[in-house]
Amino acid sequence: MTGCGVAPVGDSTPCGDTDSNNCTAAGCEAGSCAQAHVTTPCSPSNECNTAACDATHTCVQTPKSDSTPCTDTDGDNCTTAGCEAGLCVQAHITDTSCGAEFCRTPGFWGTHACNGSTALENCEKSNSQNITLQVLANFGGSLEICGATINNTLVGSPNSAVEAICVSPKGDSRLQLARQLTAAALNCGITNSAPPADTVCDTGGENSADPCAGVSIHDVFEACNAACPTGTTIVVNDINGTPTTLSCIGLLDCFNNGGGVGINPLTGLPECGFGPTCSETLVNGCFNFEPPGAAGGPKACNDARKNDVTVVPPLP
Repeated sequence: MTGCGVAPVGDSTPCGDTDSNNCTAAGCEAGSCAQAHVTTPCSPSNECNTAACDATHTCVQTPKSDSTPCTDTDGDNCTTAGCEAGLCVQAHITDTSCGAEFCRTPGFWGTHACNGSTALENCEKSNSQNITLQVLANFGGSLEICGATINNTLVGSPNSAVEAICVSPKGDSRLQLARQLTAAALNCGITNSAPPADTVCDTGGENSADPCAGVSIHDVFEACNAACPTGTTIVVNDINGTPTTLSCIGLLDCFNNGGGVGINPLTGLPECGFGPTCSETLVNGCFNFEPPGAAGGPKACNDARKNDVTVVPPLP
């Protein structure tokens, strides 16, 4: 017979391990199966623990220090994995600005501009700056809005972002659409910003032909910008293929005010409240407008409202 007892085999011959203890390995000793014949190191339960066998042959799991790096498996570039209480937490560190969209109202862009050709020229207060012009510069200095070229912030110019944004709430609704489109394009400019090689935001770093590329408002922006010369609505098919008329002004106003425009899965239509929310800071890529400073041009905006200059010509 074989076994530890009847016809003893050599010591250390493996025998049945019945104690389910990772710290021991069974082996024959003088004809008996000793469960703790060999003490073996035990394995950690995961990469955020270390493991060691104590004097009682018990495998003790000890958590590694919090923030110890661990394997990043979620594929999210906006998070960094780290250990927390012995577990690998994928979102141990979250970059709140990463992947965020940036939005400010047309009122912000109208009053954080100055009637000048540089970031500080003709700003009304010492801590003001022409944020609007600085973002415009990163598109190579111009945008196409409602068929018009927007390339400055001068009061009285038909190509001025101030004239596009600072319009009376009454009158031609296309002026309101141009206002919302200009603000949306500037918001997209910060959202898409990336540091240029010379770290100066004046080298055409963004795509002036497609300013909202990759931003949630992109399709709405493109369709509404194309519609602007003659109207303020777009027609979109719902989930059943039924054409539905949507207000460009309402959707763009939602985006610019941080409401988030996205596709409602029940209707298949872009709606307010279904898109990403906005970052609370104006820091991204090569831009850092924190703090943004005092409104740079309330007088410029008021003057633009009072004159007869518009970036959208009246319909015949």
